Amino acid sequence: MRSLWLCFLGLWLAACATKVAGLKQSPSFTFDNIARGKISVGGVASAISSESEGHRASLGGILRTALLEERKEFTVIPVGTVASKMGADYPKVLRELQEVGSLSDTSLGLLRNRIRDSRYIAFARVENDEVSKDRHETASSDKYGRPVEGTERVIANAQRSVTASLIVYDLTNGEMAWSGTVTKSLSGSKQYDKEREIGLVSVIKAIKGDTAAQSPDQKYPFPEAPDSKKVLAKVFEGFAENFPEKD
Repeated sequence: MRSLWLCFLGLWLAACATKVAGLKQSPSFTFDNIARGKISVGGVASAISSESEGHRASLGGILRTALLEERKEFTVIPVGTVASKMGADYPKVLRELQEVGSLSDTSLGLLRNRIRDSRYIAFARVENDEVSKDRHETASSDKYGRPVEGTERVIANAQRSVTASLIVYDLTNGEMAWSGTVTKSLSGSKQYDKEREIGLVSVIKAIKGDTAAQSPDQKYPFPEAPDSKKVLAKVFEGFAENFPEKD
């Protein structure tokens, strides 16, 4: 019975794990190897914008936090340690990641020579960051869920979707150990009571040219879209969910 329950739990966790597009995983990228060999955060670049050094460091911290929160069994070395050991070559490595999406043999060779305290190193790249907005009307309902006429509401939504890729390199054998892409979305909404105007009021506004007051953006403004970093944290958590589990 216990083995059956464990099997069911494993299937349930697999079904709930975040979907990773284009997932590739080396046979050597195992739970035991990660736990013994440790993993460093190499950094985060963006394919859609140029980030300041401080912003990149902040994103690297978000990646490390997500990995630690999802996989407490692993030791995750901060991006600052990698940057310090790489010195003047570090910006070159991140620029290559930003422009190409992966690292050359030359850059990987530099990492293998200088990063000695972990077997694996993870790099992420933001591939897309989009905000979409929409409005729709709905009738208010009573305590029984029945629509109440004359009490329409306007729902204004703002959604942000972020896509990022992650590449984990094995510094022991100089190969790619894990890679894939994840997309996550978060949204915010505001509700407004719909303005109801009798015919005479509409005519008077039209005569006065009061068009601004009738603009949906004026009456029912959109909320601020969720912060990019919050959505990106969800993306990074999705990566960690798909890392190898202990047997």
